[in-house]
Amino acid sequence: MKKIVLLAALFLSLGFGRVSAQTDYSQILLLMQYLNKMGYSISSSDLDYLQNTLYPLYQYTTEEREVPAETKLDFQLDTIAAAPKDGLYYGLGNYYNTYNAAGYDYDDEVADAMYEYYGVKYKTNGAYIWGLVTAKDKIFWGTVNNILCMPSWQNMTSLSSNQPYANTCWVCEYAKGTRKDAGTNGDIERPRCYMYDTKTGVVKDITPSTTKAPVLDDCLGLRSAAYHNGVVFLGGPGLDSDMGQTSTKSAFLAFDEDGKYLASSDMTNVDGCTVTDVRRWIVVDDVLYCGVAVTTADGVNKGAILRWYGDKSDPFQFHIVGWTANEAGEICEHNGRLYAGGWPTTNLQQPAIFEGPEIPEGGLTPEDAKEWEIKWRMSEYENCPINLRMEQCSLLRSYKGQLYWSIWYVQYGTLPVLQNLGCDLASMKGMASLMAIMRQATLWRTKDFSEVELLYGEEELPTINMQTMEPVVPQPTGWKPKYGRAGFGRYFTAYMWASAEYNDKLYIGTMSTEQLLKPAQETATDLSTQYGLSAISSILGVKEESKGYELYVFDDNDSEPTTVTQDGFGNHAQYGIRNMVTNNDGSDLYIGTASPFNLNRYGGWRLLRLHDNDYVAPPVTGVEQAQAEPLNAGVLVKHEEGYVVLSSLLDERIESVTVCDVAGREVYSEQPVNREAYIFTSQTGGGVRLITVKTKSGSWTAKVVM
Repeated sequence: MKKIVLLAALFLSLGFGRVSAQTDYSQILLLMQYLNKMGYSISSSDLDYLQNTLYPLYQYTTEEREVPAETKLDFQLDTIAAAPKDGLYYGLGNYYNTYNAAGYDYDDEVADAMYEYYGVKYKTNGAYIWGLVTAKDKIFWGTVNNILCMPSWQNMTSLSSNQPYANTCWVCEYAKGTRKDAGTNGDIERPRCYMYDTKTGVVKDITPSTTKAPVLDDCLGLRSAAYHNGVVFLGGPGLDSDMGQTSTKSAFLAFDEDGKYLASSDMTNVDGCTVTDVRRWIVVDDVLYCGVAVTTADGVNKGAILRWYGDKSDPFQFHIVGWTANEAGEICEHNGRLYAGGWPTTNLQQPAIFEGPEIPEGGLTPEDAKEWEIKWRMSEYENCPINLRMEQCSLLRSYKGQLYWSIWYVQYGTLPVLQNLGCDLASMKGMASLMAIMRQATLWRTKDFSEVELLYGEEELPTINMQTMEPVVPQPTGWKPKYGRAGFGRYFTAYMWASAEYNDKLYIGTMSTEQLLKPAQETATDLSTQYGLSAISSILGVKEESKGYELYVFDDNDSEPTTVTQDGFGNHAQYGIRNMVTNNDGSDLYIGTASPFNLNRYGGWRLLRLHDNDYVAPPVTGVEQAQAEPLNAGVLVKHEEGYVVLSSLLDERIESVTVCDVAGREVYSEQPVNREAYIFTSQTGGGVRLITVKTKSGSWTAKVVM
């Protein structure tokens, strides 16, 4: 420490600092203390680099990060459903590790005792609500399991091969995972499908068996959801995907609006192309479209816009009605046209916004399948070629005459990218390089692209000189943000992930990477990664109270947004809002969250319902319409071969179960002794049955086909 103080004194005596009159010399000393604490060796010969490169980057990284004020919104928040505790973890690759899709009867005290006496932890494999859609009075969603354990993401802690590892928050076992038929994808259990009935308060697990839907055997997760004309779609990339760009297929499921499984497809031949990824859908003038990634017949990876021509009897009839130069990751309608937000592919290695033709009466058809015009691209702002390939369009929404979009940055990919470039993160240059390329999500809008506004972003951006691989201090971007710095002013806001218009306001949900740092440090297997993670957390000062996703709301196009939550509504294990939809009458906002922390008690996805207490239902002309009070979910119904599992979502004992036929005649009843009940077809007979479950909080009735 004495050496650091002496060097700091020398630094100050020489008048170092980018703008000496504004230099906070206490911050210089603090930076030097950080370096010393992390083990960096500092000598007098390092002071020039500290002055001219590292300190300006440190200023850029830490200063003037103001966040939106707290909202005055009066709201109620309910948890509708949560990912089940569906695994038991005994240790890395342990023979007794199990996965049970139906989930285990869970209790905090029992969990504590199991860990204390047997070293066993409950595991939550369900990571994200990856697709979410409203279908009349039902909410449907599809999931992805253990997404941090995709083989292409082993770089979360190391650039080495996929070796199993565990920390306090999550475990990845790869080939030693509980799924024994998937090679290094052994953690990626088959995704699940769920339906919530807003009228009865019942959640159903409607996942079809792999006998009925074999595409689930080769599916990474169900990344998107749509509803139109009585058909619900859940779809996502194949199991071999690194998020769509190298996948050889996809997996689409179709259900009717009551949750009955209809059919599935791997989408390997849509007008001669293979669909490899799907993220967003939209209905415009009674026509359903979706944006996808495709591999063409001649092997080109690009984007396409699909139109649905099917029905319940033949749901997988799609045709291409537009082309984009890279994956059409986002899609929306604005001023009579469709727009798409692009994800980099080998065909165009940067995000872009594409504009389709004016939508004719009857909608776009295959005759309209032309290349869409690029209206904006990220290189108009981003100065680092490395980053252009690590940024993607993550939000695209038309709101009150303005088109909003966001570009997110893959923050967790920064360390491996620098290491692949030969950067030693255990050096001052490594730390400088890390600060030079790290980015946060930006937010943009325009009315018609005659003028584009940057709402949250940077006036200056540092970069890396691609010839010398030296970090470069911040340079002007040519843009001035209207409201503040990128990430809504938060350094760890990598993603503006979801948006929704609710009660005449625009809501935007984020993903924060802050929670990944400390656990990743526990299992970093090489010195360079350890230094990189330590540098980020030490310099930025990770705060417990700000861990968790953020939710912001714009009241209109003229006001700054306000903060609804900055800490995942108090659950710090929830790192992102992946999807948001309103219910059928627009009275409630449903939020699908993301949490890949499979060993954390509070990890796993959540379905939340937010109700704005100032909501006023729109007038209904000529029709008297009663507004039913939506019920909290009380019971989860899971279908298995030959039986159903009934579980209390309120951690209450089930007092009684009554099963009736469609005529209302009782065919079976029982009084269980815990929060789960198993009802077998042999007890009730086959056919449609009405099952009523009663707990101390109320009763719920579900229609089930036995």
